[in-house]
Amino acid sequence: MQQQDRLFWATLILIVVLLLAAGLVVALRRGQAPTALETYLPDESDPAVVVHNAYVAARRQDLERFLGYFESPPWESPDTEVVSISAPQLEEMEVRIGTATIRDDTARVPVVIIRQPGFGLFGTRLFVEEQTVRLVRRDGRWLITTSLPFVYPELRSVPLPAVPPRGD
Repeated sequence: MQQQDRLFWATLILIVVLLLAAGLVVALRRGQAPTALETYLPDESDPAVVVHNAYVAARRQDLERFLGYFESPPWESPDTEVVSISAPQLEEMEVRIGTATIRDDTARVPVVIIRQPGFGLFGTRLFVEEQTVRLVRRDGRWLITTSLPFVYPELRSVPLPAVPPRGD
């Protein structure tokens, strides 16, 4: 009977130690910034660098620089304007910007977003999403023509000009 008690307690202690180790690994992983979108890259002759730099501007909430990477912001219309941008989920994601496919004056850049929502203690379920960002070359500069995945603009309505009443 004593042998079974020792085996039981040894097994229980081993399970507790493994759970604590797994919890520590998960906590340490969450403390790291998973993206490499910290600094601007200098060579904007590559469409993939333009996409990277647009993400950096979004993370830094640098609206003027962010909008400068677009041919015309896809969210704006004649009666709205972008007043701010946010990318709250980028801190929790890994963003992989692929190699640009260039054809004449257009380009496509694949963007892979990897999210680990962290359900449960182990948080091992990954969500992978790939989207394509399209660009066009204008006056030697690459400009984005689509929206960036997981970057959200805040829009404000532009007041319409007053229309004078008709004198019928």
